[in-house]
Amino acid sequence: MHWGEDVARERHYVPRRSQRTRSGLSFFAQDAGTHTLVYANADLTKATQHAEVIAFAEHWKAAAGSWPAQTGVRQPAHTQRHLAAFDERGIRFVTLRTRSPAVLAQIAAIPASAYRQVTLGRTGPHRTPKIADTTVRLSAYPHPIRQLVITGLGHDEPTVLITNDTASSPKQLLEHYG
Repeated sequence: MHWGEDVARERHYVPRRSQRTRSGLSFFAQDAGTHTLVYANADLTKATQHAEVIAFAEHWKAAAGSWPAQTGVRQPAHTQRHLAAFDERGIRFVTLRTRSPAVLAQIAAIPASAYRQVTLGRTGPHRTPKIADTTVRLSAYPHPIRQLVITGLGHDEPTVLITNDTASSPKQLLEHYG
C-alpha cells in the first residue's frame, strides 16, 4: 500500500474486506539461484503492467547480451500475447494458469491413469504430488502448449502450470517454478 501524497496514484484492489485504496503497482525479477534482485520497476499503471515481462526481457538482453534462458512468471504479470512474445524470442517460461470453470472441466476429464507421482527434493508434507502432463490450446496463444496439472500440493483444487519448455521433466518444472 502507498501512504504518500501522490494524487496521481491509481486505485487498486486490496484483498481486505473488498476495499479500494491508494496503492502502487511494482514489478521485480529475482535470480532463482542467487536470490539477487536483477530488475525492478515501481512506476507501473494498470494499462502497462502486463507488458513489464517483455520490458524485463529487453533489460536482461541489454545487460547480459542474450535473452534470459528461462523465466518463472507470476500472474497477473502477463497475458497469452506476452507469453507468445517470449516464444518468439526463444525464452522458455513456466507460469500458473487460471482455474476457470472451463479449465476445471478439462481437468476433470483427465483420466487417473494420466497422473504420475513424483518426489520433490524438499522436506515436509506434500513432497509427492501427482502430475498429469498434457498439451492444450489457449485462446490467444498461437499454437498448442504444454500444461501440467498437479495434485497433492495441499490445495483444494489442482495447480495448473503452462510452459513452452518441452525438454524439462515435470518434476524439474515444478521445482523451478516453486
